[in-house]
Amino acid sequence: MKKSRYTLKGDTAVDAMLDNHLAQISEAVKKSELSEDIAAIILGGGYGRGEGGVFEAPDGQKKLNNDLDFFVVANNVSRSKLKKIDRTLASMGKDFNYKIGIDVDFGPAKNLKELATMPCTMMWQELREGHIVIFGDNDVLDNLAN
Repeated sequence: MKKSRYTLKGDTAVDAMLDNHLAQISEAVKKSELSEDIAAIILGGGYGRGEGGVFEAPDGQKKLNNDLDFFVVANNVSRSKLKKIDRTLASMGKDFNYKIGIDVDFGPAKNLKELATMPCTMMWQELREGHIVIFGDNDVLDNLAN
């Protein structure tokens, strides 16, 4: 079976479902008043690495098992604007929690210039190795410290 973009077990229906959810989230970010302040929204975690979980419900439908973990990179904005981005995306995440049926989590926004000085933690290194940019600059993580 072909490897899925999002899960360990290839499943075109699950990939299509996630593609649709991610497109809706990206469109919501694009339509927000803060879209110009956001350099990128990046799907990390299991689904970003292609290791997300899926289970089959009693009715035979395949459902997502993990949450969606997003990393947010801002265009070097003020601290108050970062907080506004965080509040806006947290509210958006709650709306999508309901629509999608799993937690949609946006991490605290980091300014683009901060990426070069981020500590070399496993979380950031895993993000560099396995992620999907759903909004903004596809090469944003090139700025991440080695």
